[in-house]
Amino acid sequence: MRNPLIYLDSSVLLDVITGQKVSKARRGARVLAAVAEGRARGVASWLVLAEVVSAPGPGVPPNIREHVTQILEHGQLLRWVEVERLISRDARLLGRRFPGVAGADAVHLATALRVHADYLLTTDLKFLRKLHGHDDTGPARVDHLTVQQPELVWDADIFESCEEEQDLDAEHQDDQGAPPARSQH
Repeated sequence: MRNPLIYLDSSVLLDVITGQKVSKARRGARVLAAVAEGRARGVASWLVLAEVVSAPGPGVPPNIREHVTQILEHGQLLRWVEVERLISRDARLLGRRFPGVAGADAVHLATALRVHADYLLTTDLKFLRKLHGHDDTGPARVDHLTVQQPELVWDADIFESCEEEQDLDAEHQDDQGAPPARSQH
């Protein structure tokens, strides 16, 4: 299996930075570690940086905003993509195709499609529901792209797989909802 190209939505980075939801933060951190180790390739639009450093309320604490900006903006972890005219046009078209998907979500989706990402990882369950058109938060296919919550989408070792299962189970218990949706890759 080749190293998948993963587009990271700002929600994944915010979960890692704020650590408010431990299981989601750990899953996001595993994605970043896989990218850092070369087992996956990471990409994001500059819109992600703007969203992360300007997160309201319980978002990024003010004392680490500058540090986060420096790491994201100048680090080599992610490939950064400009939001340009074609992506803007594609975002508007995707908004027509998927009612309710607009603004930043449409731009993230359009960017991931434009760069031919294999996955768009998000913890924004409302976004997933809009893509499905109903209350499903499992993986959604949009053309060649799989949009889903962070989980192992690269070749993982046995320890990483076990940690992933534990985090999915813990998140399910925290949410008291339906069993976690797992993708097949």
